[in-house]
Amino acid sequence: MPRTITIDSVQVTHVRVDRDPGGQLHVYAEYHLKSAGQIVQTKFEEITERLSSQRRSSALQVFDSVVQDLIAQLA
Repeated sequence: MPRTITIDSVQVTHVRVDRDPGGQLHVYAEYHLKSAGQIVQTKFEEITERLSSQRRSSALQVFDSVVQDLIAQLA
């Protein structure tokens, strides 16, 4: 008989923002699903499609800004 586990919290551990060669934004998240304080599953998945267009635009602006800062520091 299958056991039911109630997820009571999510702990995000990493967020990764990538831009592919075509300029498309990709956002990935790694997170733990927890039940009674214990990790029951760790997931790493692309979450781009879950974001609103406004959030995607904001993420792209932050990505571009960080890249420009890095280029300026390395020049």
